[in-house]
Amino acid sequence: MRLLVLFRERFAEQRTLVRRMARGAYAAYVVHPFFVVTATALLAALPLPRIVQFLALWTLATTVSFAVSDVLRRAPELDRIL
Repeated sequence: MRLLVLFRERFAEQRTLVRRMARGAYAAYVVHPFFVVTATALLAALPLPRIVQFLALWTLATTVSFAVSDVLRRAPELDRIL
């Protein structure tokens, strides 16, 4: 019960980062294939275990997709579309 109260009181509102990511989710969805394919091609050449490649790909593609979507949404013409 205390855990429910803690989450209700501490995490009820969205923080700035989460709010910006939520607004840019569609734009990140649109641009992410480019970054996933590019990062996959770059990581395939490295002699790393597959799990390390996957974790690096996941981190890079997610971060870059949301960063680019945030930049794209700052353009007035694209903000209406994305």
